[in-house]
Amino acid sequence: MHESLLDEGFVHFDPSFFSIYLPYATPENVTGEQLYINHACYVKKEVYEALLGVNKELQKKDYRLHIWDAYRPFHIQEKLWAHCPDDRYIARPVRKDGKMVSGSNHSRGKAVDLTIVDSDLNYLSMPSGFDDLSEKAWRTPEKWSNEIRENMELFENLMIQFGFKANPNEWWHYDFLGEVQNDQLYDVELPNIDNSTLPPHIA
Repeated sequence: MHESLLDEGFVHFDPSFFSIYLPYATPENVTGEQLYINHACYVKKEVYEALLGVNKELQKKDYRLHIWDAYRPFHIQEKLWAHCPDDRYIARPVRKDGKMVSGSNHSRGKAVDLTIVDSDLNYLSMPSGFDDLSEKAWRTPEKWSNEIRENMELFENLMIQFGFKANPNEWWHYDFLGEVQNDQLYDVELPNIDNSTLPPHIA
């Protein structure tokens, strides 16, 4: 499984550069089920290199990116859709004649769910927690405090600078706009390896 992802142009996140803890590798997520076998965290190489650029800029402020989710196998997307069939938050996965025909950029290795932590692994103040499937997750600056607005501007400006597009309904979700090798939907299982760091704290 591990080699299959690498052969398709994926790379795994280095926990010495990024903060990593995947809620879907625990029961503490929107479904209440453990969806991943472990905290294995992958994206396409081009996406990873762009995120390294964002992270390098954040390190100048003694911050770093925290990854909540990256590559997501197609069948996991189907489980999320079954739990929440609402395309404001979950991209609908579609199979036709047994073949994957549409779905999330997570299943292409081109999307990432993330936020920012400080040097003590405290989350910076943001509009909501991860996978808050409510209006709190929307990009509505007029409802934010000055601190949240400042953090979001830093976050979004850097992500856009390095080639990502923000999701209007999930402040933590970004899609990579650049070209990647083998741009297709995948249903390759994540390997049983642990890329995690300690889970961040809520400041």
